[in-house]
Amino acid sequence: MEAENLLRVSVAFHSFEEVVEKADVIAEVEIGEVKKEVSTPMPKTFFHAKIVNAFKGGSALKKNSITVVQAGNSKNAISGALLFKKGSKKILFMKEHSEPNTYWLLGEQGHYYHVSNENDEVVKEVSTSEDLTEIEKKTQDVLLKYKINGETSTVNMPRQYFNKDDFISALKKQIEAK
Repeated sequence: MEAENLLRVSVAFHSFEEVVEKADVIAEVEIGEVKKEVSTPMPKTFFHAKIVNAFKGGSALKKNSITVVQAGNSKNAISGALLFKKGSKKILFMKEHSEPNTYWLLGEQGHYYHVSNENDEVVKEVSTSEDLTEIEKKTQDVLLKYKINGETSTVNMPRQYFNKDDFISALKKQIEAK
């Protein structure tokens, strides 16, 4: 990842139960093009995203596409989190943004999950969730490298892997419990 700055910020981490309860929308999305980037007051990137499957709050979605706001931009990486890539699929826990049909990530990098149809798995890309250890396939530390002002920096990032069906069952069970 190329970035001019690696910003370390404090992010509120919620339990899986809390994030399910607090989210306005929980959906599997396919990330599209970057819509815009902003630098102030906090670096953010706005992405077009197509709804693949809405698990919670689907009735609030007026279209099958939304705008997703992620912390960080091409110049500023936030706490080691990588920016989404076009074509990737994610399960996101989101809150409504002030802009129409736009949602920001609840708990930011602490609660988004990469969907790998190739391996039929879901990967929590940043940190692990103790709430989900009973359904995890494995955990693995991944060393991410960044170029910042021409120098390479590294960040060790734990990842948690789940069978996709097991993860979605746990998610639906938690939604129904609320």
